[in-house]
Amino acid sequence: MCQSPGHAPLVSPEREPAGRPPGGASKGTMDGAHGSVRIVSDQSEIRALGEDHPEDRIYQQKVQDISRKYGFFRRTLGDGNCFYRALSFAYLESLLENKKGVKKLRKKVIQSREELLAAGFAEKTFENSCSTKQSEFFEFFLEGGISIKDFCAQEVEPMAVESDHIHITALTQALGISIQVEYMDKTDTEINHHIFPEGSKPLVYLLYKPGHYDILYKTSNTK
Repeated sequence: MCQSPGHAPLVSPEREPAGRPPGGASKGTMDGAHGSVRIVSDQSEIRALGEDHPEDRIYQQKVQDISRKYGFFRRTLGDGNCFYRALSFAYLESLLENKKGVKKLRKKVIQSREELLAAGFAEKTFENSCSTKQSEFFEFFLEGGISIKDFCAQEVEPMAVESDHIHITALTQALGISIQVEYMDKTDTEINHHIFPEGSKPLVYLLYKPGHYDILYKTSNTK
């Protein structure tokens, strides 16, 4: 999964420059086990991905492949919560000049609050709750007879737990948005992708490398 406490980072965290004003982490940073690091980096050219594994031929080929579709990317802090961080940042960034999208998100937030209250959740626990509105649908994807309630308690609500297909499906349904994930693994095959939900037009693009998510930005001449 994303870098979590007690493990070496899968991506190099971006440290704040020396001479940072005292008083804790500066804007966009977080103090942690690796010192003061950026939660989400500035945009970088997509070819900068090649700096991670310069000796890996397969990896370098995949950087070239993905650079045909995307022009820039942002790194996210690998602390176990990278999927939620990448998706939330990219989604909110897409709403900066989208009044219609902001209204849609506001409506979803209000609706979610009402649903959680109706389900018996105390309002103060919303940040740590998991909606089981479509439990029958999602239980189909679970193994070992685990219930949705137990799955949420073990795999969703705790911090630093890797997000999988079921997490992405549930969150995109809840928010009513579409995302495309590019899978950049270590096998000698072409990069493949998956759109959530299938057949929709993506609003957000994410890069998945084993155990970690970053944010992608398409080039202006691609569709």
